[in-house]
Amino acid sequence: MKSIDICMPIWRAPIYPEVVNSIAQLVRIKEYDVNFILQQGFQAAEARNKLVERSKADYIFFMDSDSVVTPSDLKQLVADDKDIVSGVYFLRGMPYHPVIYESHFNGGYKFLRDVGTGLERIDGCGMGCCLIKRRVFEKIRKPWFEFNHLGNGSTEDFDFAKKAEREGFKIFCDWRVKIGHVGTYIYTVSDWNRVKNTSKNIQKFGIQKREINAKESKVSKPKEN
Repeated sequence: MKSIDICMPIWRAPIYPEVVNSIAQLVRIKEYDVNFILQQGFQAAEARNKLVERSKADYIFFMDSDSVVTPSDLKQLVADDKDIVSGVYFLRGMPYHPVIYESHFNGGYKFLRDVGTGLERIDGCGMGCCLIKRRVFEKIRKPWFEFNHLGNGSTEDFDFAKKAEREGFKIFCDWRVKIGHVGTYIYTVSDWNRVKNTSKNIQKFGIQKREINAKESKVSKPKEN
């Protein structure tokens, strides 16, 4: 039976009740040996390093204290059978981008501006819903996570993506696994869709307005003698 350690760093806020309920469901999955490890009192990078050291499982599943993950989400990530695979969660503020990254020309990363389908290779991801095989940490040298300035960003997930890439590991995103991101409410893909549709309507309105203005200009233009 495959073993999975749900590893959660706590450095800013307590665990939301919705997340507690999510964890309770995940540890009851019968197909795997699932355990929960909590690490408190350290900043993100150091907490994640300590969680890796404490874990003995086949998989480390990083989950944040504001992530709502279902058993079917975790099962899908395991079924993908990738060294590093992430589910998708969305920013808790405008423009609600997915926390999935593409490489930036200055050596850092930037948020993807669109949502894909199925299983897709990516350049990097947030650690709020990320399943990683133990062999990845056995090959990458310690510390696995550090805060390093990389172009337009400086977080431990950027740093880990760079290290994984150097060791030949590929990072994937399963766009079918869309989890909740708890804030003032549970943010989901519907928030991103709403903003995207609004932007399209504004753009469409702008194009239509320019076309109308152009037609009116032609009609009102006086005839030349």
